[in-house]
Amino acid sequence: MAPSYSQYVRDMTSRNPSLGALSNFLDHQPRTTSNSIVNYVEIENPGGPSSLQKSSTKALAAQVDSGLTKSIFAIVENLHPDDVETLGSSLDIDPFFFCGHIASSYRDIENAPPPPLLALPPSRIISRKYFNIHYQKVLDLGDDCTLRHVPYTLSLAENIPRSIRRLPALSGRSIGLLRTCTSVMKKDLPNGLWVCLILVDPTADAMVYPSCNALPVFEIKKPQSPRRMESEELHDLPAYSTFRVTDIACPDSRPVNPGEEMLNHFCNLFPGLGAAKPSFLSLAHYPLQSAISDWMLYGLLMSRYIKYYEYSFPTAPSRLELFETDDLLDLHRWRRRCQQSLHKLQMTRRYVEHWRAKEQTPSQERGAPSDQLSNWDMLVMDLRYLEEQIEQHARSLEALSPIMTSLVQLIDSHKSIAQAEDIRRLTYIAIAFIPLTYITGLFSMSEPYGPGRKYFWVYWVAAVPTAAIIMGLLMLDGRIPALWKTLKEVFS
Repeated sequence: MAPSYSQYVRDMTSRNPSLGALSNFLDHQPRTTSNSIVNYVEIENPGGPSSLQKSSTKALAAQVDSGLTKSIFAIVENLHPDDVETLGSSLDIDPFFFCGHIASSYRDIENAPPPPLLALPPSRIISRKYFNIHYQKVLDLGDDCTLRHVPYTLSLAENIPRSIRRLPALSGRSIGLLRTCTSVMKKDLPNGLWVCLILVDPTADAMVYPSCNALPVFEIKKPQSPRRMESEELHDLPAYSTFRVTDIACPDSRPVNPGEEMLNHFCNLFPGLGAAKPSFLSLAHYPLQSAISDWMLYGLLMSRYIKYYEYSFPTAPSRLELFETDDLLDLHRWRRRCQQSLHKLQMTRRYVEHWRAKEQTPSQERGAPSDQLSNWDMLVMDLRYLEEQIEQHARSLEALSPIMTSLVQLIDSHKSIAQAEDIRRLTYIAIAFIPLTYITGLFSMSEPYGPGRKYFWVYWVAAVPTAAIIMGLLMLDGRIPALWKTLKEVFS
């Protein structure tokens, strides 16, 4: 009996430890029925894509095994272990494609192997005809008053438990960051046809976080479709003249899952699909554009948090108790997050540059239009812009840490000075009573000078001038040398 795809992954893990995340996903996940969503279109040449069709990975694999008559563009949403087993064995897919999609967490290296994005050298990642596009998706978790009990670490309640981080509230809104991934693969078949497989995560509507017993039993449901924090549309707006003639209706506001949304864009506009055998970058165009749109929103969020962490003298005293427990820790987290974000963006840009250079010459030989080739130059420009923005925000966040520390130390110094001034006043009061106590002791030796006696007034005549002289000398403390110098100049 031939070994299964799971057994193959398990054996390969001994050679490449970074495949451990995929092996655990296949072996240790609860064996529930596959709940993934599979949509695909068939590519007719000429004629372009057919209408959208719903299917399952088993039906898709059976169609491939029986022999395709048309190329297929398929999207799998919410990948299940059974889907990996079925598609991996049917299409003979490199396990690093699935592992790169599943492994998005950055765990300590002493506890678990790093993901392929970190474990493999860039030359090995970008040379494959598949790519895992890792990026950060911004989530609006709702009113912060209802979520104050929710911890910093959350996870997506789906087949792949993506990490979600709950950030400090902005203007009363709780913000979350989801580590997500879109993976693109093109498989060329012997008969000249091809299969493009795209893996996407579902909409982040349900999140879980651990209870006191470390069991993920608490669930939060915050619908994110349509997006609560809007990103920009990828395509140009129709001209008013076109809108006036065709009377284009507003987009349907009903929730659309990510797979259907991607297929709709694929059917409408993709560079390079007019060719009988489109390039790999043409098939990855919309996933890259979608990731860039989310990266743009992420950059704007970083800029907003730079403003949030700016301390000033009026606001700093009220935030001193949060400085060490929250703000300083958050800045260290942002530093690590920026490093990871830059690495993801740089790998994406290198991948596009590699395949652009590799596919440019064949495209020119086939007579591809020059504007199609410039699409990738514009895409690289967008990626470089995002790298510069995040790097600039990272430097700003890095500079905030010593500034905040210095400001807190300065405020503490002001407090110490104020406390010293209070102690100084108490010292003056104590010193004022010293001569009174001393003279009281002197007069207590003779009975006529006691209270109610004949010479009690002598006590006041002696005590009050003595106290006044001592207080005067205290007030002149530090100024006596200058006063003495002034007197010498006057009488000289």
